[in-house]
Amino acid sequence: EQRLGTHPGRLDTDGDGLHDGGEVAAGASPFVADTDADGMGDAYEAANGLRANDASDLLEDRDGDQVPNLWEFKKGTQAGSATSVPAADLVVDPALGGASGSDTIYATITEAVAAAPTTLAQPAAYPLIQVKAGTYAEAPDLAANKRLALIGATGPTRSRINPPQNDRLFIYGPLVGITGFEIV
Repeated sequence: EQRLGTHPGRLDTDGDGLHDGGEVAAGASPFVADTDADGMGDAYEAANGLRANDASDLLEDRDGDQVPNLWEFKKGTQAGSATSVPAADLVVDPALGGASGSDTIYATITEAVAAAPTTLAQPAAYPLIQVKAGTYAEAPDLAANKRLALIGATGPTRSRINPPQNDRLFIYGPLVGITGFEIV
């Protein structure tokens, strides 16, 4: 404790739920609750096998369930367990969109992205959009004012984005995770 400069009367100097020795063992700082400033606390990262001192793991998928680590954290699920998967906030299903009468099911990716909250309107929003299998002939605008995770269907029938001729898929949001897609 003296060598590290931590408080001898506290097991967890920064109050993040991970004792100082655990933080040092994980390569994290016992003085900062989120050493790498990636939006996930050091205790969460250590418990889920993530790197508490490397922010590049926020868009990775530690457990292979297609949901980026940061979204798992924000949604209260475990990034280290494939059986702990957050529910989708919005669903893209051409067969049901529009006709469903639901405000969470859309016919196109573009409609679902437009319906997702903006970062400015809801700073804590990390919408998870599940895209059902099919080919989507569109180029959704993954805008700078939203943090989104688009999760496509995997397996024999996949989710495909096939932008119209002379159009491109632009991804320029502050945080955009896209998994399970073929982009053709």
